[in-house]
Amino acid sequence: MRMIIEQLIGEALTRRIPETVPRDVCVRRMPGKVSVLTGMWRTGKTSLCFQAMRSLHPAEAHGVWHHIQVCWSLTESATAAREFRGIADAPPLHPKARRTVVT
Repeated sequence: MRMIIEQLIGEALTRRIPETVPRDVCVRRMPGKVSVLTGMWRTGKTSLCFQAMRSLHPAEAHGVWHHIQVCWSLTESATAAREFRGIADAPPLHPKARRTVVT
């Protein structure tokens, strides 16, 4: 599994950030903290993430990006109370999740 994840991340690092519909949303960023977006499916969360990544690297001088989106179940009590320190701490995929997306 680790080799597959490393391969997928390696492939993702060679791709450019896709063009998306601009979102007029203000996301407060705090230095040293992770920004988390939550919401319903198909509401523009990924587009907003891409927009934020483009603003961090406006010229895309390095030409690469990485973004990992994993479909975890957030409804189970074990997941809600869990502390995540890394990918190894991730819970199993929800039975209804179709895929794990690494882009």
